Amino acid sequence: MRVIAAALLLLHCALAQAQSVEWNRLNQRAWDERRVGKLEESVATARQMVDLAAREPVVVLTNSLNTLADFYRWQDKFALADPLYRQAISTWEKTGGPEHHLLGLYMNNLALNLV
Repeated sequence: MRVIAAALLLLHCALAQAQSVEWNRLNQRAWDERRVGKLEESVATARQMVDLAAREPVVVLTNSLNTLADFYRWQDKFALADPLYRQAISTWEKTGGPEHHLLGLYMNNLALNLV
């Protein structure tokens, strides 16, 4: 759990400068909804993040895809999560390179989805 928390903190720091105010607002709302058990609402908000992220730097897009996939996985909607994780991985491999720490995070989440 500490490793995941540390990875999320690193991810948050890496994204801090690249994100728009609107994306940050949606991200916060999605996680707040998740924390209070509003899972369907968190998915809808995360979808908005993905749509908005298409106009943002690629790291924001891949994080948005990963977040939406996480929300699906936590609802046991593994078939919906799988292609989103794979898209995040594929996109980041082309941009961040095969040894970037975010790629490891996305691959780990895909593996958790497959278990």
